[in-house]
Amino acid sequence: MDDTIFHQDHLNIDTNQFFKFINENSQTTCILIMDAQGVILDSNLGFQKNFGYAPNDLRGKHLKETFLEKDRLKKLPEIELEEALLKGHASDNNYLLHKDGSKIFVHGESISVKDNQQNSYIIKILYDINQQKLLEKHLKESQQILLEKLDELQRLNEELDTFVYAASHDLKAPISNIEALIQTLQEDLSEESKKATEDIMGMVDISLQKLRNTVIELASTAKAKIKTKADYGKSNFQKIFDEVKISLLKQIQESHATLNVDFSKAPDIYYSGKNLRSIIFNLLSNAIKYRHPQRNPNINISSEKEGDYIVLKISDNGLGIKKEDQEKVFEIYSRIYTHVEGSGVGMAIVAKMVRSAGGKIEIDSRIDKGTEFRVYIPQGK
Repeated sequence: MDDTIFHQDHLNIDTNQFFKFINENSQTTCILIMDAQGVILDSNLGFQKNFGYAPNDLRGKHLKETFLEKDRLKKLPEIELEEALLKGHASDNNYLLHKDGSKIFVHGESISVKDNQQNSYIIKILYDINQQKLLEKHLKESQQILLEKLDELQRLNEELDTFVYAASHDLKAPISNIEALIQTLQEDLSEESKKATEDIMGMVDISLQKLRNTVIELASTAKAKIKTKADYGKSNFQKIFDEVKISLLKQIQESHATLNVDFSKAPDIYYSGKNLRSIIFNLLSNAIKYRHPQRNPNINISSEKEGDYIVLKISDNGLGIKKEDQEKVFEIYSRIYTHVEGSGVGMAIVAKMVRSAGGKIEIDSRIDKGTEFRVYIPQGK
């Protein structure tokens, strides 16, 4: 082999100088030099260190001796060499054998060069990316485990929703029976006994009503969660708002509430109409319910597009919520104010419906100033 195979107009380093330089400076980059047939002529210190071979272990042997048997059967070494000679360059990612028989995943570049006598040689530069390969393997395995856990969690959630829906549905009959029994008992009591137990029976009636409302709300949220995307479709904000307004007409009139409505920026939304009705109902009824005692409710309702979301905004001039209590609003059975009737379920239902659709709900509130809820629902079928 010519001692000046790297001779060019701007570079004149003989082979001994070159390999001396590589041996002294390269500890991680691995280099093999071969003839045109793929017979190994020399290797640098980086290759010897990383693959465990002594300088003379591979001299005179073909490159394929470093490949795995399955890759040798596929003729990968020959294909790589042929491409390098034909195109001047070839690259690949594959395993090479360490001297101890273990395998190391590498990124390799094979470069075709010629010496002054126009003899062809191939320089193979190798980069050990075995750790990267192991990390990718572990990441893939971790992702698979995570997906399996998510599938299991989703299945358990669906089973839990079904159980809650069934249980809440089954509880309706016993509650009705208790109410009927109490009514029968009251009818059989004397006038004197009725007066004596009036306060107690009143508290029992209130407790039963609260229990009934809670069961109805639990059944509603469970039913909403076990429904499929068959419920989804184009929903019109104004139409659904008008339906909610009729349901809350008495509360609106009694509170002298002013409703400022503007759905012009985003009149329609691709979402479950039933869920949207429930969201607007809960937010609007809360804006009325938690009004400030010194002023009539002034409520703004609007919709707009923001990136990939349709945003429903409902703001009021009510009591407001302390900063530290704002996230508690979405916790089931959590109640910030107790001076008005409520079960602490409604806003938890709203948050679950929004988040299960891939959306989010934000709150901005100041004590004695009012509250704004922003409901983000992603779009796209």
